[in-house]
Amino acid sequence: CESIVERGMSIRNVLEIARKFRVRPDDVFMYVSNFKGLGFTEGTITRVLETSPMSIMFNEVEIRNKVDFLTKIGVRIGVIDKNIRAAIKDQIFRNGEFRAGYEAKLRIDCLRKHELIHRDAFTVLWKEPRVIIYDVGDIEKKIAFLVNTRKFDIRCIVEIPEYLGVNFEKQMVPRFNLIEYLRASDGLEDEVRKSPEKGFNGELKDR
Repeated sequence: CESIVERGMSIRNVLEIARKFRVRPDDVFMYVSNFKGLGFTEGTITRVLETSPMSIMFNEVEIRNKVDFLTKIGVRIGVIDKNIRAAIKDQIFRNGEFRAGYEAKLRIDCLRKHELIHRDAFTVLWKEPRVIIYDVGDIEKKIAFLVNTRKFDIRCIVEIPEYLGVNFEKQMVPRFNLIEYLRASDGLEDEVRKSPEKGFNGELKDR
């Protein structure tokens, strides 16, 4: 453990966080031991401490939960789920697997805040991993748009998670405006007006 936290950037980042939150040096070593106990190599732990020094504040249960989450979304040691396109995978994991898990956790928390159960929040990310690419604020904006403007039930994002995986300004809003124009001119079928699934097919998918 000492060899890990004695490395330049890691020790500076970790001690800065430790001082900020009044964590004793002995506790820092304990947190590092938690990582080692989960099977992380020293090189991986060093990269985690360099890029995400706040991770020393996690206890073993929190760390294990994040590792379990990565497993659930298809991440194995060195293996990424084949269904995730290479470009999306590169964006999600550009800062490492641990950071990807942390970012995913923030999105899970965001979805749960909107009264989705834990399982459904996981399902959204599993079906539409691009959700991890977008900022939490962007996700909040999309949910508000779907619920307040479109008047869809919040569960529509479980059934059609693609709504959260597209660009809000470039795809959702322009095509919604087109739908509104067609609606005003009676050029839109009722089923497209009322159904989130039909709406998605009509608004977002490339023709």
